[in-house]
Amino acid sequence: MPSPQAQAPPRLDADVFAVVDGIPITKLQWDRLADPYFQEVEARAGRNLTEDEKGLLRKNVLEELIRERLWVADAKRRGFVATDAELDARLSRNEYFKTNGKLDPVKFRQFKFSPESNYREIVDQVRNAVLLDKYVAWMKTRYAVPEADLRKEFQSRTSQASIRYLWITPDVLSLEPQATAEQIHSYYESHTDEFRAPEEARLSYIRVPVESGPGASDSLRAAAEKRALLSARALTVSLRAGHAPEKLAKEFGGMKDTGMFRVGEPIRGLPGRPDALMDAVKLAKPRQWLPEPVRLGPYFLVARVEEHHEPSLRSFRDAAPLAKRRADLLARGALIDSLARLDYVSHPEKYRVPQLTAAIVARATRSFVDSRPVSERDVARTLDRLRTDAGLPDTARAWADSIMKTLPDRVRKDRQLDLALRTMGGAAGRLRRGDRPDEVAKRYGAVLDPVTIYKGQPPELPSLLEGALLDSLYKSPAGTVAGPRVMRDSVFVVRVAEVNDRFQPPYGAVRTMAHAEVEARRVVDAGREAERFYDDHKDRYRTPQRWLFDYVLFHKMKPELAPVPDDSIRAYYDQHPPEFTVPARARARHILIGFRPGDGPGARTAARQKAGGVLARLKKGEDFGDLAKELSDDRGSAAQGGDLGEITRGQVVKEFSDAAFALKPGELSPVVETQFGFHVIRLESMTPQRLRTLEECRTEIRGVLGEAIADSLASSTAVAFAERASRPGANFEDLAKAHGGAVSSGPIGPRDPVAGLGAVPDLERNIGSLPEGGVSRPILVEGGFVVARLTRALPPRPAAFGEVEEQAIQDMQTERKRAVADSIEAALEHELEAGKDLESLALPLGGLKLSRAFSRHGPVPDLARDSVLARDSTFYTEIFSARPGTTLKPRRGSTGTLFAVVDSVATLSPKQYAEHREELRAELFEQRTAAWTDRLRSRAKIQLIKKDLKL
Repeated sequence: MPSPQAQAPPRLDADVFAVVDGIPITKLQWDRLADPYFQEVEARAGRNLTEDEKGLLRKNVLEELIRERLWVADAKRRGFVATDAELDARLSRNEYFKTNGKLDPVKFRQFKFSPESNYREIVDQVRNAVLLDKYVAWMKTRYAVPEADLRKEFQSRTSQASIRYLWITPDVLSLEPQATAEQIHSYYESHTDEFRAPEEARLSYIRVPVESGPGASDSLRAAAEKRALLSARALTVSLRAGHAPEKLAKEFGGMKDTGMFRVGEPIRGLPGRPDALMDAVKLAKPRQWLPEPVRLGPYFLVARVEEHHEPSLRSFRDAAPLAKRRADLLARGALIDSLARLDYVSHPEKYRVPQLTAAIVARATRSFVDSRPVSERDVARTLDRLRTDAGLPDTARAWADSIMKTLPDRVRKDRQLDLALRTMGGAAGRLRRGDRPDEVAKRYGAVLDPVTIYKGQPPELPSLLEGALLDSLYKSPAGTVAGPRVMRDSVFVVRVAEVNDRFQPPYGAVRTMAHAEVEARRVVDAGREAERFYDDHKDRYRTPQRWLFDYVLFHKMKPELAPVPDDSIRAYYDQHPPEFTVPARARARHILIGFRPGDGPGARTAARQKAGGVLARLKKGEDFGDLAKELSDDRGSAAQGGDLGEITRGQVVKEFSDAAFALKPGELSPVVETQFGFHVIRLESMTPQRLRTLEECRTEIRGVLGEAIADSLASSTAVAFAERASRPGANFEDLAKAHGGAVSSGPIGPRDPVAGLGAVPDLERNIGSLPEGGVSRPILVEGGFVVARLTRALPPRPAAFGEVEEQAIQDMQTERKRAVADSIEAALEHELEAGKDLESLALPLGGLKLSRAFSRHGPVPDLARDSVLARDSTFYTEIFSARPGTTLKPRRGSTGTLFAVVDSVATLSPKQYAEHREELRAELFEQRTAAWTDRLRSRAKIQLIKKDLKL
């Protein structure tokens, strides 16, 4: 057949590599389809394809060629015929037969009837092409998608629904007291502040990274921040001018969405506390881009407010679940408190504590005055005492000089305290002799403070009686006198008048203790009930498989301690120079003349001309820094006279770095265009690229190689030990002595941690599968390798109650919850049959929850864990055929029963259907024809002569 290049018709290539129902596929046919296909894919990828990718493309080409021949073969079976006129019409479309763009009849006849042409050899290929065209036309009729089916499929794919539901499952029920509907509503009405919906917003945003590199200097980080801010501002201008966000965002990783978040709280996916962003959000209007980028962590955010909801009171319907939880807590608290009060009354002996009645005689320390003058001798004695207490030698002159000025005051205070203690000591003596406290207080100019206090009483005011002194007084007989003592700014003595060991505090003072008593008794009662449950269901409870084993741990040394040979360090250094190369750095200034695409087609030309004018002024000798401050659109660097600090090639765009690093210090660049605009650059200085010396890198390389050596040493030692310990007659304990000895484990289950080791990976396979006495291969654990010997396998056995108490309690509660669930379900179904409203019936149970939106095929995201409800197609059919507000019939799933009301059913608009109609029609046609082709293929005879497809 004539080629697309309009050359003379070639002879038939006999290199057949596949036959489909008697119709061959030749290399020539392969090449005509594969070559342009490969070229197109490589052009799109912008790179050479990998061998795996090429293999996939070869299979795609082969599948296409096989499909065409399956269709041609079926066309022949169905009696399709290609007439001579149709053959001529098909063949004449080839460019080879055209002259000046029109068919040349003479040339066509010569080819068709000349005995030297290959017409007779290619006529079958042409006939197959005609039959293929007819077959495709036939399938377009046979598999055309009716409009009704198209609309139905569109609705099926795009319809979204939501339900309000009550899902009765044991895990959401509680055996604790529940609030009534009236209590729930009352709580809502009296606590409206708890049910205000917070201020929320949703943003779409583009992140412009501040790329300064790890360990960058302050100047480099500042330069990187300026560049990023410039990029973000240019992006903001373009977006606010109406340019397509998706297109502009590609360079920065695409558009992102925060989802709904509470204003003022951290936003998932964004670093730090976004206070500046929140301030901007509060001032912005929905669907508008913020006027300025916002710095957030290592990014500048260019953001648009998609939604913004002010705080508002949630309706009772929406707040009912939370109101129920809060009201339930009050109900449960009331129950515990009533039980605690009953226990307080019924068992007063639990709450009795000692009560102390005492008299405190106290006087302020500052009221004692010793008028004697302070002599040098007094100061010297005090200094000697302080020096002795501190353990300092007589030669510590500097220390003595430092405190000398304070010593007179210290002497006076010591005298004051001594006088106070001597005076109040006299008061204590009179109290011991039986004098009345009021008379003693009057005699010594003190204050009398009668005290009555019980153990554990919360202090209303600071007291002189506290701590160990108070505890000792509770145990003292009447008449006991303690003191004098110093507390805060007072000196006091105290005499015990009475200690009542059977005092019962008021309930409010022991409420916490009483509640704890009730809770403890409930735990004990639950344990007793669980034990009775266990006795009735003993066959349920068995211990897991466990093993006893001995092990030896081969510790991995720290990498820095590993014996790394110097020649290995040298070899690694020589083989990995890029790791140790410090890139060249240039200190540069620039003046940026930017432009906005939205300013019109002449903006770019005007910016270039302006930059050229700047260059001309610089060449005439004007100061670079002054021009940068005056004209540069990079306002960050402009304030520093255009100074960017030191930069490397990777820190700036390629066009800028190529120009800057091509300059010599002091040189000006020509006008350079980048994505930010037009730059004029001056190089200030250049630090060339250098290879760090071996000595600079030695510690770093030692750590890298040391890690591998440490692993290897520990592993090889463990392997050698395991081999020796596995030999017949080997003594595991004796061999282990050289490695710190063997350690015996307790009974260990498949997922239990091992004392001293932590988690052992795949313990059941690595150790549990061994025969008794068998030795494992080395197992990598935290800190090294372990070799274990299985000493005994402990098969499952009936478990004692103490081993499964927690599980028995959980099982008992689950059964009770199931019984409660059955009762609730029966009552709800009865009430619904009687015409009651599900919304009001659900209120005592927390109200109806609103599901997330879901498609016609489900599942409801909130119910996805229920295997029955998630796959119940009749359930979704019922939802999408109902109107909002319709109560659905109860559905029993694998985990519970669902009661639900249709909340919303929405489909896309007719306009959206029109937009996607033809695309959907083509997809459905492709699906139907693909299914038909699969049927043809299942009955066809396909012979692959060259199966490797490496053509």
